Amino acid sequence: LGDLGSLEGQSVGPGAAPSDVQTECRTGADANEREDCRIVAVVNSVQAYWSKALRGYEPAKTRFFSGGIQTGCGSASSAMGPFYCPNDGNVYIDLGFFDQLQSEFGAQGGPLAEAYVLAHEYGHHVQNLLGISDRVQQLRQRVDGGEADPLSVGRELPADFQVGGVILCSC
Repeated sequence: LGDLGSLEGQSVGPGAAPSDVQTECRTGADANEREDCRIVAVVNSVQAYWSKALRGYEPAKTRFFSGGIQTGCGSASSAMGPFYCPNDGNVYIDLGFFDQLQSEFGAQGGPLAEAYVLAHEYGHHVQNLLGISDRVQQLRQRVDGGEADPLSVGRELPADFQVGGVILCSC
């Protein structure tokens, strides 16, 4: 996990105990020098943005893991990559995923690709807070579709647009 190993098993956000990374990573220079500091800085920045942009925003707890983890949505393995669980309102970040982006998927964006992935998961948190996730789930129960159904795509694309701070779907 390289520099990200220090994040394994850590949580940041509401209700999370202060971690070593949070006390060691205080400046932009720290974020430029250390990948773990950069990841925490992106998480903090995204949460700060939504706290200002969305009235009543409740920050999500972010939990870092590798291998597997128990969530409010059940057991999760690293095969899932980063994800958001609406049942517990937590963002789960598989630390091996960022390596996988480069080694298996050929991503070349480095820090930008990492920030995009993180911000995307918070887009799902915003969808949950706005009730969009519940509405999609209700519609899905009426439609006989799988994970690649149009409703899933309709939930993923707005999360991408929410990365830029624009909510395009209030469905």
